[in-house]
Amino acid sequence: MRKYILSSIILLFFFFNLNTYSQSSWNSPKKLTGGYIDRNPVFKSISNPVYMSNIYSDYEFFAFTRYIQTYSQICLGKISSNGLMDSILYLTSGNFLRQNPCISYGNRYSFMLINSALVLWETNENGKWDIYGKYYNKQTGWGNQFAVDNSNVNKSTPQCVCIDSNSYAITYARSGDIIFKIFNPITQTVTYDTNLTVTDTAFCYNPHICINNNYPSPGYLVTYEKKKADSKRAIYYRKNSNLSSWSVADTVAYLGDNYFNSFCAITSSSGFGVAFTSDRTGYKNVYYTTIPFTSGSLQQEKIIINPGFNFYNFTSMYYPIITDYFGIHACAMLKRLNDSVKVLLDNIDYSSFRKDSTTICDTSKSTSITLSSGFFVGSDIWVWVLYNKDSANVSQIWGRKKLILLGDVKKIGNIVPEKYSLEQNYPNPFNPATEIKFQIKDSRLVTLKVFDILGKEVETLVNEKLSPGEYEVTFDGGILSSGIYFYSLFADGKLIDTKKMIILK
Repeated sequence: MRKYILSSIILLFFFFNLNTYSQSSWNSPKKLTGGYIDRNPVFKSISNPVYMSNIYSDYEFFAFTRYIQTYSQICLGKISSNGLMDSILYLTSGNFLRQNPCISYGNRYSFMLINSALVLWETNENGKWDIYGKYYNKQTGWGNQFAVDNSNVNKSTPQCVCIDSNSYAITYARSGDIIFKIFNPITQTVTYDTNLTVTDTAFCYNPHICINNNYPSPGYLVTYEKKKADSKRAIYYRKNSNLSSWSVADTVAYLGDNYFNSFCAITSSSGFGVAFTSDRTGYKNVYYTTIPFTSGSLQQEKIIINPGFNFYNFTSMYYPIITDYFGIHACAMLKRLNDSVKVLLDNIDYSSFRKDSTTICDTSKSTSITLSSGFFVGSDIWVWVLYNKDSANVSQIWGRKKLILLGDVKKIGNIVPEKYSLEQNYPNPFNPATEIKFQIKDSRLVTLKVFDILGKEVETLVNEKLSPGEYEVTFDGGILSSGIYFYSLFADGKLIDTKKMIILK
C-alpha cells in the first residue's frame, strides 16, 4: 500500500509539473544600452546550414547603429552569458551617417573562441552610399576602417560570412544589382568579384549569403529580393559549389509580397533552409523553403505560423548536438498587433504555441531582432535575443537570454521501434554515472526526467523533439546523495514509463 501511494504521488507530481518545467524559459528583459538612439542590433550571419550555429565558450560580438543628433556611428558590443563584458566600442567617428551593419566572425574550432571578425556597414561620407568595414584580429584588436566598394553609385545592405581568417564572402546591392565578392580583409583585396544580376533588368536588393563548407569546396547561396511588375517583391536565389558556375536565378518565393527573414535549420545535410515572410494569405506569415546544395528540386514552402496576425523577422538557431531531427531550440520573431509590436520567443515545432513574449513598441516605431549563436556554460548553452525597444524619442538595445539544457543524449540506432520503451539503467546501482536507453517510434517532444524518492525533480536529461530511433543518455549523479531515484520518459507530455535506480556511494 505504501509503495502504491508513493507511486501515485510521484505520478501526480509528474503531471502537475510537466508544463511548469522551463528549460526554454527566458530571463526577464535586460537593458544593454541607454542614453542614445540605438537601433538594428545584429549578431553574426549564419554561415553553415547543416551546423546552424557555431557555439562559443567565451563571448560574441554584436554590432548596431547609434544615432547622435544628425549623424550616426557603428558601435560594437561584447556579450557573454552574463551580459555585456566591456563598454560599448565605437567603430566609426566623424559627422556622417552610417547604417545597416553586419558582422561575421571566424573561430578557433578547437576552443570555439572568436579569432577574427569583420564588420561592414553603409556610409555616406563620400556624398553617396558606400560599403566600408573594419577587421578584428584577436592579437591586435580592431584595425582601421577601409572601403570595400566606393564606386560612383549607391550601395546598400551588405552581408558577410567568414570562410577562414583570411577571406570572407560578401554580398550587397549596388544600383539595383547584386554583387558577390571574396574579400581578404587583411590585405583589403578582392580575389573574386561578380555581378549576379547583370542580365536582369528588374530592380534587385536586400541580398543575404549562406555557405555550406562541409564539402571539398565551399558551396555558396545568395538570396535577394526582386521587384515584380506589380511592385511587390519576389525572393530569388543563385548558388555555386566552387565559384566556377553559378546556377540560373530561380525563385524561393513569388506569390504575394515577400521578404527574407533568415537562413534556418534543415531536415538533413542536403540543402539550404530559407525562412521568409509573405502576405499571400492576406496576413503576413512566415514560410520556409529548402534549396538543395547540388541537384534536385526545391522543397515546397511550408507555413510556419497560422494566419490571424502579422508575423515577420523570424530568426532561429539550431543545435544538432542532440538529434538529427529538424528542431528549433531557440527562435524569435515579431508579431504586429493593432497597436503594438511583440517579440515572440520559442515558436516551437512551427505551431501556434509560444513560450514567452515581450511588448517592445507601438506600431509607429521600427524594430529588429537578432539571435546569438550561444555560449557553452559547462555542458549547456546560454543564448541571447537582442532587439531595439523604441519609446518616445529614445531607442535602446534590450536583451533576453535563456538556458538550453543539452545533456548527453545521443542516437545509437535508426531502426524505427514498434513502440515507445524505457530500459533499465546500467549499471544499477551506480556511482557516479549510469547509462539510460530509450526508444521512440515516431517524432515527438521527448522528455526524460529524474526525481528523488519524494517526487522532487532533480534533473532533466532530455527535453527535445527527436526522430524515431534508439537513444542513450548519461546521467551523472555525482552531486546527489545515496538513495533511490526514479526516471520517467514522456512523449508530447504523456507519461510512457517510470523506472527506479539506486545511487550507492
